Amino acid sequence: MSEMKHLEQIQHELLCCTGCGYCKKACPTFDMGGTEADSGRGKIFLSYGLLSGEIEEDNSVIETLQKCALCGRCEQDCPSLVRINDIIHAARKDINGVLPAHQAIIDNIAKYGNPFGTEAEGVGTGGANSKIAYFSGCIENYKEQGLKRAALSIFGKLGLDVAVLD
Repeated sequence: MSEMKHLEQIQHELLCCTGCGYCKKACPTFDMGGTEADSGRGKIFLSYGLLSGEIEEDNSVIETLQKCALCGRCEQDCPSLVRINDIIHAARKDINGVLPAHQAIIDNIAKYGNPFGTEAEGVGTGGANSKIAYFSGCIENYKEQGLKRAALSIFGKLGLDVAVLD
């Protein structure tokens, strides 16, 4: 059993859940998935199982804990005022495994410097004396390069000297 130091720190929160299920009322993840594990209550029970050693970490556990946008709707409806997002954060910090899709992103960043695994379009124009800096980010550099060209074209037509940041 791996160490669950973050869950241990908020064990009191885990034990405050009465299991009423009000957290399911407006949960978008539960609406989409429809299983108990998709609800805040399900993730609390899963986290408690990890902490107590009754549940072993595997890809299904990792995937379930990652299936939450942390929107906070469950906390708004919780009559016990359980900090469900804090529990999910703690569980995510304590898990050791990585889902294959996430590993691919990690590998792409390590190898290519971006999550897409592609080469960047050339960085562009401008210099150190420019008054405007433009950072296009990953999407425009690796996926939608036409957006970056369009933005630079607009800057050029406006006669602006823009330093393009890598």
